[in-house]
Amino acid sequence: MKAEGKEKKFSLQTRIGCLRLLAIFLCGVLLFSFFATLISSDFGQVKISHLKVDSRGAELDMDLYVPAGVSDSDSLPCLILAHGRGATKNVMRGFAEEFSRRGYVVVNVNAYGMGLSEQPVRDEAGNSAESFTFGNGSFGLVDTLNYVRTLAYVDQERIAMLGHSFGSSRSSSAAIADCGYYTLNDRLINILYDVFGQSFTADEITQDANQLAAERLNADQMAYYEQLAADTEQTYNTRINTLILTGATSGPAPSTVTVAGYEVQRECQVNVTYIAGMYDSLGAGATWNDDGTTTILGEPLKQSEFWYQISTDGSTYTEIGDFAATTVSDNETLADALATRTARLVCYAPESHSKQYFSSHSIEDAILILEQAFSYNNGELTDSATQAIAAGSTIWFLRAVCNLISMLCMIASLFPLVGLLLTTTFFKPCVVAPHKAEAGGGRAVYWILAAVTVVFTIISLYQANSGGPTWASGAIRILPNVLRLVPTSAIADWFVVWLAGGSAILLVAKAVISKKNTGSWGLKQLNLSAGISVILKTILIGIIAITFANAQLVAIGRLFNQDFRFWQMMFSDMKIEHWLVVGTPYVILFFVMYLIIGASINYGADSVLSGKKEMVATVVINSCGVWILCLFCYIMWFVNWTGAAISDFTLSYSMLLFVPVTVYITRKMYKITNTIWLGAFINACLLSWSLVSSAGIADNYYGQGFISILFGV
Repeated sequence: MKAEGKEKKFSLQTRIGCLRLLAIFLCGVLLFSFFATLISSDFGQVKISHLKVDSRGAELDMDLYVPAGVSDSDSLPCLILAHGRGATKNVMRGFAEEFSRRGYVVVNVNAYGMGLSEQPVRDEAGNSAESFTFGNGSFGLVDTLNYVRTLAYVDQERIAMLGHSFGSSRSSSAAIADCGYYTLNDRLINILYDVFGQSFTADEITQDANQLAAERLNADQMAYYEQLAADTEQTYNTRINTLILTGATSGPAPSTVTVAGYEVQRECQVNVTYIAGMYDSLGAGATWNDDGTTTILGEPLKQSEFWYQISTDGSTYTEIGDFAATTVSDNETLADALATRTARLVCYAPESHSKQYFSSHSIEDAILILEQAFSYNNGELTDSATQAIAAGSTIWFLRAVCNLISMLCMIASLFPLVGLLLTTTFFKPCVVAPHKAEAGGGRAVYWILAAVTVVFTIISLYQANSGGPTWASGAIRILPNVLRLVPTSAIADWFVVWLAGGSAILLVAKAVISKKNTGSWGLKQLNLSAGISVILKTILIGIIAITFANAQLVAIGRLFNQDFRFWQMMFSDMKIEHWLVVGTPYVILFFVMYLIIGASINYGADSVLSGKKEMVATVVINSCGVWILCLFCYIMWFVNWTGAAISDFTLSYSMLLFVPVTVYITRKMYKITNTIWLGAFINACLLSWSLVSSAGIADNYYGQGFISILFGV
C-alpha cells in the first residue's frame, strides 16, 4: 500500500502529482543553476557582467569577468576569448572561469551574427549587406579589444587572445590588424628615414635604431626623436601580446613590409602559441608525428612541447627549452623571446577538435603559457607572497555538471506541465483512446528489428558525418536556403533525415510482419488520424511547453547568468527573429522527420517488454548506434595517430545525449497522449532551438529586426 501511495503522489496522471513533480524539477533548475553560478564566480570572488557593446552600429554580446574588489588602481592581465564556428561564447566558459579565478580580467564575446551579437551592415573587409561575407576579419574581436583598452584596471601591456578553431583564425586576423608586422626597431628606423631624412644600407636597417640615431642626429633632433620613439614604443608594447590558438594548424602568416625603402619579410609582432588536438579530424591531428615533431611551425620539423624563438624575418627558429620545465625566471632567452614577441610553441592535447573547448588539459596548457608570458597566476609571480593556483587545479567541470543537471530538470519539467494541461477541459481531448498493439512476430523478431535499428542509426550518423569537414569549409551547401544556419549544422539536419529514412523502412517492415502474423497492419495504435482539432491542440501544447522551457532559460540567465548545456548539447538565448525567421523552417523539417521516427519507435514497442524494462530497452536500442560509432572513432584515434576514423565525429558529440533524450520524449509523450504528434513537435522544437542558439547565423547578413529594436529582445 505504501508503494501504491507513493506512486500516486508523484503521478503524471493526477493534477496534484503533476504539480509536485513540476515543483521538484523547477527547484532543480534553480538550485543547480545557483550552484553553477557559485562555481563560475569562484564562490563570489569574481564579478561576471553581461554586457552589450556597440562599436559599429551592431551590438556585441559579451561576458566580462573581473576579480571582485578591483579598482582603477589595479593593473591586471586580460584574456579575450574567441569561440569557433557553429558555437557561441558559452562554450568557452571553462577557460573564462579558470583564468578569472586566477586573477585575470576575461572577456568572453559572441562573434558578430552569432548568439545574441548583431551583425554590422558592413563586414570587416568593408563589404555591404548585399555582399556580406562570413569570415572576413576578426568578426568583432578588434572591436572587443578596443573596448578592453577603455578598462582602467587592465594592464595594456598584458593582453592575450585565445581562440578555438574559427576563433583562432579570427584571433589571428585581430593580431594582424592590431600588431602588424613592423618590429619596434623597424618602426624606429622608419622614423629616422621618414621624419629625419636618414638613409640606410640593407645591413644598417637591422642595426639598433637608437644607436644609429645617437650617431647621426644633433641634440635638438635627438630630443624630438626620443619623444617619437617613446610614443612608438608605448604603442608597440600595448598591442596584443600573445595568441593561444587551439584547434588550429596555422596562425598569422608572414608578410612583406617596407623598412627605410627596402622590402623585407616579417612575422606578425605577437607571440604565437598553439594547443592542437592530437585526434583532430578537421586537420590539426595530421600535423604532428609519432616522434614528437610537428609541421605547424614549418620545415624543418620542430619538436612539439618546446619553446622556440623565431628570427625577425621568420626564416630560422632557435630552440629554447622544454615547455613544462623552462620558465622566464631561469631562462633569459625565453624571457627575451616573450618580451620581443618572437616566442613560438606547439603543444598537443590528447583529444579531438571539439573536445578542446571542453578540456582541462587544454586549459592547463593555456594557463602555463600565460604564466610565462605575463608572469601572473593569482598574483604577480615575481612577488614571493603570491600563492599561485596550480594549472591542473580546475573546477570548471563541476559547473558543467550543474548545467547538465539543470538542463535535464528543465526537460523533465515538460512532462508534468503537459500532464497539467491535459487535465484541463480544453486539452483533455488530446488524450485519445489507445489501440493495443497486435502481436507482430514475437521476441525473436523484436530483437532482430532492434539490431537493425542499431545498424540504421550507425549508418545515418556515418552518412551525416562523412561530409562534415566539407560543410565546415562552406564549399557546398545542399540543403535549401530556408535552412540558414552555418553549414556545420547540416550534420544534425542530415542525421535526422537519414534516421527518418531508416525509420520509414523499419515501420514498413513492422507493418508487413504484423499483417502476415495477425492480418492487421497495426497502424491504428499510432492514432495518426486523431482529428485536426486534436492535432492543432496538441501542437499548441508543444508551443506552451517550449515557451515554458525558454522562460526557465530566461530566469536562470537573469538570476545566475547560466544556460542549459553540456558540451555540444545546449539551449541558449535566441532573439525572437531567430525563432521566426531561422527556427521555423527547421521546426517544420524536423516535425515531419520526428513523426516518422516516432511512428517507428512506438510501433509495437511494448509487444515483448512492458513498464520500465520496455522504456529502458527502447531508449538503449535507439541510442546505442550513436554510442557505438563514437566509441569506434575514439578507439581509432589511438590506433591511427592521424586521427582518421570511419566517421568524423567532431560535430556530433551532442547526439550522445540528445538522441536518448529525444527517444525518451518520443516514447513518454506517446504513453501520455496515445499519439505521436506531441513528442514529434517537442523534439522538433528542442532540436531547432539547440541548433539555432548554438550554431549561429553569421554566414549571411541579417539586418536588425523590428521586434529586437522595439523591445530589445
